[in-house]
Amino acid sequence: MSRFRSARRRGSTGAVGINRLPGWAILLLGLAVLFAIQELAWVIFAPWAVGWLPGPKLIGSYAGELVAEQGAQYPLRLELERKYNRVGPGSPRANNLQGHAQLCTPRGMQVDYQVIGYGNVLGSELTLWLEYADPQLSQLNLHLEGSWEGDRLEFRPARSNPFQPDGSFVPNRSTRSDDPDDSFRPVVLRKDAVPAFPTRCGDGASPPSGD
Repeated sequence: MSRFRSARRRGSTGAVGINRLPGWAILLLGLAVLFAIQELAWVIFAPWAVGWLPGPKLIGSYAGELVAEQGAQYPLRLELERKYNRVGPGSPRANNLQGHAQLCTPRGMQVDYQVIGYGNVLGSELTLWLEYADPQLSQLNLHLEGSWEGDRLEFRPARSNPFQPDGSFVPNRSTRSDDPDDSFRPVVLRKDAVPAFPTRCGDGASPPSGD
């Protein structure tokens, strides 16, 4: 009986000790627990985004060159980082990647994109949407699908190319079924190609207005 009472006293003392913590300490403890749970979800479902884990990381900077079937070349730089969301990094219903991209056209125009996307646990399935800020020029948006391995991203051919064969951009241009194929070819973006990426695209002009 005395041992039972002692155990109850020790348990009560522990509970009272927690209750005596100031409000800010309880708040910090709760935030630490939430952070630990979220970080564990990244470790399990997207380890390529956890910096303190060993091994290569999907997140980071990449560069390469999109090449259209008619020969025009478009240097592309891509910056990827983890994207936090409510449902966690493992849900295919939500994006777990974000960032920005910069594309240079043969005419010297610079197109800046916001990037959102999703990568599975191994990075073997990767989907990225490159979205231009002006919704009236949504035809500039690009959709890339591919995979990640080590220091490289490999994307399959993009079905659409918003530019003319000479690299110019005409807002709301019409296309015909007999137009020659000018879609983008498969492309590889590499981390070690970033230093060679141009710091400025020609004259740095932005796309024309969609008005």
